[in-house]
Amino acid sequence: MDPSELNGSKKAFQGQWPMISVIVPVFRVEKYLEECVSSILAQSYANLEIILVDDGSDDNCPAICDGFQANDNRVKVIHKKNGGLSQARNYGLRIATGDFIGFVDGDDWIESGMYEAMLSAMLETGADIAVCNYHKESSDSKSIQRGEESSERKLYSSEEAMRIILSSTGFIRNTVWNKLYRRSVLANVIFPEGKLYEDTPWTGKVVCKAKKVICLASPLYHYLVRSDSLSHDDRQIVRRTMDKNEMLEQRLAFIRENCPDLEKLALCEFLNQFCIGLGF
Repeated sequence: MDPSELNGSKKAFQGQWPMISVIVPVFRVEKYLEECVSSILAQSYANLEIILVDDGSDDNCPAICDGFQANDNRVKVIHKKNGGLSQARNYGLRIATGDFIGFVDGDDWIESGMYEAMLSAMLETGADIAVCNYHKESSDSKSIQRGEESSERKLYSSEEAMRIILSSTGFIRNTVWNKLYRRSVLANVIFPEGKLYEDTPWTGKVVCKAKKVICLASPLYHYLVRSDSLSHDDRQIVRRTMDKNEMLEQRLAFIRENCPDLEKLALCEFLNQFCIGLGF
């Protein structure tokens, strides 16, 4: 990163470039993990702490993680018993030391300038969260959804960003992985463990705590859609429906108490998603 881009911001971090902690949950992704971690290590912004949380993976992932740690001192590895995606992210959050926090799933990959662009935009605007557009990739190469290339940036208030999420009118979604967070907005916010759609209440709480959200229209994240993932397993349709409704209900309860101006919109989205889950 060109230091001139961050003039005036360095003082806030005691003369040091701010640290970004990148948390990567790892479970049965040995086919994709090398590309994922390599794309993080290749970032143009180098002041990174990369936390690989091996969630009891029973393939070659633990050895791959250890190999990265042995070759780059920015990499930290946690080996733990399997507890699910949320627990892995919570473990990473507990040991993260960065001023800013990012998440990358172990089967995804990112563009080399992603964190530089997001951090620069946050420091320039004072935003608490940066969001970038993304490409949706397919493991079977049958369907690829490309994010539109654009240099456009937009700054939103917390309420404006939540309205976009609740109305699904843009690329600010519940997903945690195409974002960079100022550490302060994550204080005392944990992922619900043992649930699918855990991003829904977590993101709602974090965005509501933020003052400003900066959106970068450029697609800098590559999200891999895998037919063998739990979130796309037709045998789990009952669990997915129940978990989704429960997570939406949790977010609605939080918004009702903390962001009452958004309650009507959150309720409409909850009812809409509930009906979709029932097949209406």
